[in-house]
Amino acid sequence: MKRTIWRTVPALALAALLTVAGSTQADLEEGLVGYWPLDGDFVDHAGTNDGTFMGSDPEAVFETGVLGDGIVLDGIDQYIEIANESNFDFVDQDFSISAWFRVDSFTKSWQALIAKGEGNRWRVHRRGGESIMTWNGGNGDVPADANFPIDDEEFHHFVGVSTADEIQMYMDGELVSIGDFPTVENNDQPVMIGENPDARGRTWHGLIDDVAIWGRALDEDEIAAIYNGGDGMIIKEKKPTVDPIFVGGQDTIGSESYDGSQSNRVYGEETPGVSGWSGRIVTFEDSGGVTINDHDIALGVLEDNEGLKGEGAYEVVDFAGGGGNFGVNNPYPNDVSDTSMSDFVVEVTAEVTIPAGTWTIGFGSDDGGRIEIPGVEFDLSQNNDNFSDDEIRYNGNRGHGWTVGSFTLGEGLETTITASFHERGGGDSFEIAVIEDEFIENASEANGWELLGDGTLGWSVNTTTSPLISADLTATVTAQRPMQFDVNGDTGEADQLVLENPDSEIFTTIMDLGDNLEFQIKSSGNVSSGQAFQIIGADQVTGTPTISSINAGQNWVFDAGRICLDFCPGIGNPGDYNGDGMLDAADLDLQAAAMNNPNPDLGVYDENNDGLVDFADRQIWVSDLKVTWMGDADLNGQFNSGDLVTVFTAGKYESGDAANWGEGDWNGDLTFGSGDLVTAFTDGGYEAGPKAAVAAVPEPSSIILVLTSLLALFGVARRRNG
Repeated sequence: MKRTIWRTVPALALAALLTVAGSTQADLEEGLVGYWPLDGDFVDHAGTNDGTFMGSDPEAVFETGVLGDGIVLDGIDQYIEIANESNFDFVDQDFSISAWFRVDSFTKSWQALIAKGEGNRWRVHRRGGESIMTWNGGNGDVPADANFPIDDEEFHHFVGVSTADEIQMYMDGELVSIGDFPTVENNDQPVMIGENPDARGRTWHGLIDDVAIWGRALDEDEIAAIYNGGDGMIIKEKKPTVDPIFVGGQDTIGSESYDGSQSNRVYGEETPGVSGWSGRIVTFEDSGGVTINDHDIALGVLEDNEGLKGEGAYEVVDFAGGGGNFGVNNPYPNDVSDTSMSDFVVEVTAEVTIPAGTWTIGFGSDDGGRIEIPGVEFDLSQNNDNFSDDEIRYNGNRGHGWTVGSFTLGEGLETTITASFHERGGGDSFEIAVIEDEFIENASEANGWELLGDGTLGWSVNTTTSPLISADLTATVTAQRPMQFDVNGDTGEADQLVLENPDSEIFTTIMDLGDNLEFQIKSSGNVSSGQAFQIIGADQVTGTPTISSINAGQNWVFDAGRICLDFCPGIGNPGDYNGDGMLDAADLDLQAAAMNNPNPDLGVYDENNDGLVDFADRQIWVSDLKVTWMGDADLNGQFNSGDLVTVFTAGKYESGDAANWGEGDWNGDLTFGSGDLVTAFTDGGYEAGPKAAVAAVPEPSSIILVLTSLLALFGVARRRNG
């Protein structure tokens, strides 16, 4: 029986509802399956059910609606088709639909506002050729009162609610009609905004705005809040509509690397007599923002600031920021490689023993620099602004060039070289080279010049270093747009954000995800529940991003740098004995070792809690946890001839040698023999496909026939190889 009701909300009650409307938005997001504000696009801001605009006129027209813009449909053949139709079948489930609309004209009977189909599917449309709306939430239409015409070119609000007991229709915040006992049925038709997929040609002529669908029943207060006295209420804040950042490139697997900044550096004891040079850098930030216009200022910066010292020795001085005459190209201390830095200074020192003779030494730099060698006197030089006899210096700024000077020693000299250069923004190379005799020229390997290191032309070059024994490398991920990761269930690969670690024995990498990051996960291949993909390459991960799925019906969760479908396995989770986030052959091999251990860890390996670790636990791992077959050597979900080729090729059949799962140890006795073949074929999965499509277990006679054939072939192969 259908009942028509006209209910007036008293003014005081409406006012009370309006005062709390702003606080109900979070509640309204509960159970929200799809939300299309239609503000210039067809994005679903509640899920992944984006719409596609359809019609012979492909240009979508948006006009001001109740809340932002709305889509104007031409009433000819334009409509919006919604992806992922199965999300909106609502069999044996309460559901609700809300939309704002304007009728520009009624030109045909049963013009559809929103519809999933005819019969016991649901739809919102004009009632026949009348000027009122009607709603079918699972069976016969529930009409509005004839006194509520809506073809007046004004904005109106519709809500339809369908529960197990009744269906309700609200117009402009008021309950106007109730029907009994709906029965909703599935179909394979898409949801259409402005058209009916089961009765085509009923396209809407007018504006539609802020369409929302819930998988639950809205109550009267929520509906009044959404209507908000005719002003409307935003049901959910919109997602960013800009394109995401594709981490590895769209539809590819790749990575994005981050350079970490060092913190928490711990140095060991000083070590004298280390071959090479020690170095340090004072950056623009370290100096408090000093502008370095000449090398006098640079030396003052070095005197006033310790900066960052190199943790080890540099074999030669060739710090590359671009350019230079030699090809070693070390990063600046301490692995600083940013060539766009503001003004900075680098200094190197070494204890040297210089043989007797005539020598020419020089430094190449983009801007100014110096070399000071106490105990020598430079008599010839090039590009030299020296302020003392024992130094060569270029004080200003230049394009890459060389300052060189010659000196003569009557006997060997033990002294200390101190050299420095400054960079007036940007970054270039700093090189120190030496050649025997007088050569006042730019240094180059072609002319016999060599970068100065320990043993070069008989020189001894040593330093005292403080080795870095531990440190943190930190990087922070910031993005104004969502970041999209591709994962591949067939290859096990995934896009990654990587914090590079130059030495894992020294550095701990820490990736900070910051605030308000959104990760979109797009999967391809055969991805199963519990499968994990590492998307952050760092030792430690701080922060938890918002995770959404590009693929309909998938629920991804984030756990310490990896994402997993539905749940993340790990230590303490069934079957993942090594805690690497995967159920793989390594876990089965650990289980086999436990089966053969007189004192196994029951808390880890006893899957059925019977106080034993035995073949019954192996059956649970293979059949229930991994959902595959005994004999699936490569654990790809099937047992077939490829697995047999794999294990026989390993050459351990009846050899007595230790074997693992991938080499045929299926019964867990640590070898590969006839018992493993019986185990595999008795399980019934040979050529039966994935475990979900369970095939009948073959008769014993069939098993024996297959085994006999395999053993005969294996025997022939062994004789041929003998």
